[in-house]
Amino acid sequence: MLDDFPVFVNNSHVLEGVNGIPKLLSSNYLNGFGGFNDGLYRPLSQITFAIEQDLFGGAHHGVNILLYALTGWFLFLFLKLLFKDSPLLLPLTVSLLFIAHPIHTEAVANLKGRDEMLTFLNMVLAGIFFLKYVQANHVKNLLLGLFFFVLAFLSKESAVTFVVALPLLLYFSGQGDKTQLGTIAGGLAACSAVLLFIRYRVIKSMELPVDEGILSYFQNSVLATDSWVDRIATGAYLQWMYFIKLIFPHPLSFDYSFNQIPVVGLGSWQTWLALIAIGGTVYLIWKGWKNKEPLASGILFYYVTIAVVANVFVYIGATFAERFLYTPSLGFCLVLGWLLMKLVKTNHPTPLANFKANPAFAGLLIVVLLGYSFKTFSRNQDWKSNLDLYTADVVTSSNSARAHYSYGTAIKNQAVYVTNAQQKANLYQEAENSLIKAINIYPEYYDAYNNLGLTYSETQKFPQAVQIFKKLLSINPEYYKGYFNLSVALDKQNNVQEAITSMQQYVKTQPNNAKGHYQLGVLFGKIQQFDQAIRSLETSRQLNPNDTETLLFLGQAYGIQKDNAKAVAYFNQVLQINPRHSGAYFNLGLGSMFSGQFAQAAQYLESALQIEPENRMARERIIEAYTNLGNTQKANLHRNQL
Repeated sequence: MLDDFPVFVNNSHVLEGVNGIPKLLSSNYLNGFGGFNDGLYRPLSQITFAIEQDLFGGAHHGVNILLYALTGWFLFLFLKLLFKDSPLLLPLTVSLLFIAHPIHTEAVANLKGRDEMLTFLNMVLAGIFFLKYVQANHVKNLLLGLFFFVLAFLSKESAVTFVVALPLLLYFSGQGDKTQLGTIAGGLAACSAVLLFIRYRVIKSMELPVDEGILSYFQNSVLATDSWVDRIATGAYLQWMYFIKLIFPHPLSFDYSFNQIPVVGLGSWQTWLALIAIGGTVYLIWKGWKNKEPLASGILFYYVTIAVVANVFVYIGATFAERFLYTPSLGFCLVLGWLLMKLVKTNHPTPLANFKANPAFAGLLIVVLLGYSFKTFSRNQDWKSNLDLYTADVVTSSNSARAHYSYGTAIKNQAVYVTNAQQKANLYQEAENSLIKAINIYPEYYDAYNNLGLTYSETQKFPQAVQIFKKLLSINPEYYKGYFNLSVALDKQNNVQEAITSMQQYVKTQPNNAKGHYQLGVLFGKIQQFDQAIRSLETSRQLNPNDTETLLFLGQAYGIQKDNAKAVAYFNQVLQINPRHSGAYFNLGLGSMFSGQFAQAAQYLESALQIEPENRMARERIIEAYTNLGNTQKANLHRNQL
């Protein structure tokens, strides 16, 4: 799903299993995906994937579900300690609200979201031990709290906000003296400084620099303007959207990139609503600070933990994301739980008794939990597959270039396997329309151009494919895949010379790509430049020695050049790799025919026909061989099977 491929499916470090853990600890997040440098350092979630790779042969959603269940349990224990003087109903209510909230669907359903889950879980565990420290003053608990904070940071760098958030929660709980809280804050700050330094050194030590595309207005719409006023206004509007998603989590989407959330200015009424809401909540923090009210602590926890992804203080590689609310949503649940507790008129020792004695509270809580649970269940249906997700969210995020690109690409890929001609045509048309929308929204969407060109090629619209690939390369001459795909489309139009020029450009930028050299060799063969064809094919063979098609074409090229010894050697090499390769037997049969060895030719051609009985060319050649041998009976037998 989504980022699963670069994070673990195609991540070489993860695929090494536990043997890859040293590389995961010493490289950036996506380094195992072709050396890509995303500027992130969060090895812990990938270490869990590596362990699962050895244990189960891959990562499993069941582990995410288990982690989520553990999160709910430990969150309850943490809140029980945090609100030790409050009715047990408060921590229970907040925990239930957190676990049921639909905003967490993305983090739990998408395996890549494990970084969010592990960060929060380790924060909760750290909080439990810090509370035990202030209650019993045992240094062991302080050290365990710092240990789990380190794990939280190694899960995701946003854990740095816990340096402020955790001491604030302890302060509002009324537990711990100034010395203890200062010790905890100092320990967290010291650990953060060391971890940030390690992160800095790891990122700087990578072979490639941080990819420039990470911070672009395509990823983050806020960067589409240079006006700091508009950026702040848009940042405020984003907070309004976060508020709305927490209160009423519908609709949900996997993508809010360009231009789903456009830049807004101070002239936007939504911005003013956001500023009023922010001002009101800040006032509530100020008002509740002295009395250490849970309402104020919840709001403050939200603002502290959302700060690093709010696109106000620092700019990140995303405009907005539901997963960013995974940890801050605890603040919302604290506020909502506290407000619901206002309906509790009679306190009893057990939660069940409180439910029975406070029907207004129980009824409203049940309504909220049922609503959240229904939305969570329905949203999980969208996460069954990428296609299901993209189909749902291309409607929800209709202004997102990435949503249209993802949907169009998924539909194109599905069309390949459809056998019904009309259904296939409809799917390709849908893919074409969606990819064009993606380009219209974001005219520099190189991958959308490329996949649109591939869609045209797969539907035999080669003139349109050539036009799109040429436009792509005029916009971005460094988009190397475009040269390969353009060459293929030109070849289909019988424009072999231009196809060669394009493929030469491709292998120039990708000299270690065996497929490019192979294609170039085939193209040279089409214009009968066999010396150059052989050079390209030999390069391809060196890069991929066991590719039977390359070896087969090399044998054919050497055969045409009258170098029969090399031709036979390559055909035999094909058969060593694949003893049932009919093409190798056929070419050996042709070579024997040309040298007048008709009996040997017949043997090779018989082998080819045993593997591929419908091979008409082999049938015609074997008739010729048996005719030359004077074996009329076998010649007629094969002639009757034509």
